[in-house]
Amino acid sequence: MIKVVRAPAHLAVQDAGFSGQRRIGLPRAGAMDLSALALGNMLVGNVPGEAALEWAVNGGTLRFDRSVTVALTGARPRGRVGNRMLQLNTALEIPAGTVLEIDRIVSGRFLYISLSPSLDLDAVLGSRSTYAPARIGGFEGRRLRTGDQLPLQAPAAKNSGRAPAIPNYAASIIRVMRAPQSGVLGGRLLSHLLKNSFTISAASDRMGYRLEGPAADVTGLLQILSEPACEGAIQITDSGTPIVLMADGPTIGGYNKIAVTVPADLPILAQKNPGEAVRFTLI
Repeated sequence: MIKVVRAPAHLAVQDAGFSGQRRIGLPRAGAMDLSALALGNMLVGNVPGEAALEWAVNGGTLRFDRSVTVALTGARPRGRVGNRMLQLNTALEIPAGTVLEIDRIVSGRFLYISLSPSLDLDAVLGSRSTYAPARIGGFEGRRLRTGDQLPLQAPAAKNSGRAPAIPNYAASIIRVMRAPQSGVLGGRLLSHLLKNSFTISAASDRMGYRLEGPAADVTGLLQILSEPACEGAIQITDSGTPIVLMADGPTIGGYNKIAVTVPADLPILAQKNPGEAVRFTLI
C-alpha cells in the first residue's frame, strides 16, 4: 500500500494512455512524457507502458507500507527517500515503512514514480490512466489527494529490455511536420510559427500548451468545419495564438492546424514550464 501523506498540486496515476479510443472522443490521455514513463518502468522491471505516478508543480510526501522498487524519471526533484537524497534515473530498493518526500521540482515539469510491484487498479478501456475531464480511469477518475491509499499488485517476474534513450530536455528547438492547413493564407501562418520564438503560457495544461509571442496576422483566415485533431497538432486561434494539443487534448477541433509536433519531441515540449522559450523547425 502507498499512502499519500501530503499531496502535491498534481498527482495522478498515468500509464501509456488509451489506445484506439479517439473514435469515441477519448484522447490518449496518459503520461505527458512517454519517454520518462518508459524509462522508469524499464528500470524497475516493468513493461514500458505500466501505470506510474505522475507528479507536478510542488512538493509532497508518500509513505510505502511494503517493500518496493521505485525509479524517478522526467523532471528533476529535490527531496529524500528515507535518509537518502533522491536520485533520478536509478532503481531504488525501498523497505516497508519508508517515507519519500519531495521538497520541490528543480527543473522540468512532470516527474514519474514507477513502482514494482506496480499499482493494483482496475483498467478502463484497456488503460489505468486518469482522464480527469471525464472522471474515468486511474484512482476514482481523479487526481490523488492527501489521505488516499493505493494498493499494489503481488510481486511479479521482472521484465527485461533495453531502456529508451533519455530525451535532451534542455533542447529548445521542437521539430514539426506539415499539417492539413499548413498552406492557408499562402503558408503565412506556418512561416510565422517557424521564424519566431514563443514562451509557454501560464494558461497551459494537460489539454494544450498555449504559446505566447508575436501574434500571427490572421486577416482573411476562414473557419473550418470541425475535423479530427491529434496530439501534438498546433492550432491557430482566431486571435492568432498557437496552441499545441497535448495528452488530454480534444479529438476534434475547428481551428486551423498548421503543423504537427514530431512525436519524439513531445516529451521535451511537455517538460517545459511556463515562461520557458521554444522555437519550431520544419522537417
